[in-house]
Order: sequence, then structure tokens, then C-alpha cells
Amino acid sequence: MRNDLNDLKKLQDEQYAVKDGTKYEVLRTVKNVRVKVPSEQTPTMFFKEAQELPSGEKVPAYFLHGMKCPKTKVYLNRHFYNVANGSFGSLVTATVEVVKKTTATGREFVMVNIRLTPELKPTTELKFSQNESVGIKVPGTSYKICFRKLEQKQK
Repeated sequence: MRNDLNDLKKLQDEQYAVKDGTKYEVLRTVKNVRVKVPSEQTPTMFFKEAQELPSGEKVPAYFLHGMKCPKTKVYLNRHFYNVANGSFGSLVTATVEVVKKTTATGREFVMVNIRLTPELKPTTELKFSQNESVGIKVPGTSYKICFRKLEQKQK
């Protein structure tokens, strides 16, 4: 496990060093998504201070969770915004944005921005799966980021 954490830290340093030429492309945005927030004690959960990018864009503070895709060395970075203390380890409703990041050297990453919207009811759930026929592929893996409609309970 310690090697995995070292790999994640190295990846984060590479991935979050803002460089000229880095491009971000929003691939999909979905509202009212049910998402599980990791526990605050999860070893791959880190708090990131608010920052200003060279472009002048302000990024609010967030929690970064590096989710390791099983049987790979690939981590999917999930950024959790608006997390309240009671949210850790819970299912919450959020707006989810899947973003492709292309570095100046051409390396591609997919990351997931998760903005909690607890006042809304979920209609969809976020899943990471190898078994789905549709979804957004995580580069370097057979995993996909999928959004599944939740079954509505009959009254």
C-alpha cells in the first residue's frame, strides 16, 4: 500500500503542477448525482487550499481523492467541493463534471469534479465499471466513468 501512496503523490505532483499549454475540456456534466464521499481518514484523501491559476481563474479549496483503478497503476483523481464535516463517508447528491486534462507534453488524464448539492434529490448515480458498454474511458485502463439512472420508488 505504501508504494501506491508514493505513486499517487508523484502523479499528483505531475498532474497538478500548472504548466503553460495545459488544456482542460469538460466532457460531461450531470446534475443530481448520488456519490459516496470517502471517509476523511482515507489515506488517499487530501485537502487542497484555494489557489489562483496563471490564467487568473480561482479554484476554491477542495478535497482530492485519488481512487486507484484495481489491477492498474492508474489513479482517477476526484475533486470534492463544498464538503461539510457530516458528508465524509456518506452518500450525497452532487453535480458531477468529467474533465479531460491534456498536458503540454500531450499526456491525457480524466478527472472528476464533484460539487455537493445536498438540497437536491439524486436521480442518477456515479459508477466506475469495467462492465458497462457506455461511459467515459479512464485512459490506461479498461474502466469507464458511468452515470446510471436511479430507480424511482413507487408511492
